[in-house]
This record gives sequence, structure tokens and C-alpha cells, in this order.
Amino acid sequence: MSHAPTDAPARAPIGGFTFILVLFILLAIIGAAFWY
Repeated sequence: MSHAPTDAPARAPIGGFTFILVLFILLAIIGAAFWY
């Protein structure tokens, strides 16, 4: 079983969907921090 994560470049480029997803997660964390 040679499934090394460094062999396969499965890293998605920082595009539109990835940027929106990260931004949504950050807003969710900040929103939860201000909600409580």
C-alpha cells in the first residue's frame, strides 16, 4: 500500500469555489464567536 499524499498532487488551486468555501468557513467561525 503505497498511497503517499506527497506523490499525487491532489491539491486544488485557490480558485473561486475554494476561496468562497474558505471565506464561508471563516465567516461561520467569526459569526459563532460573536454569537456566543
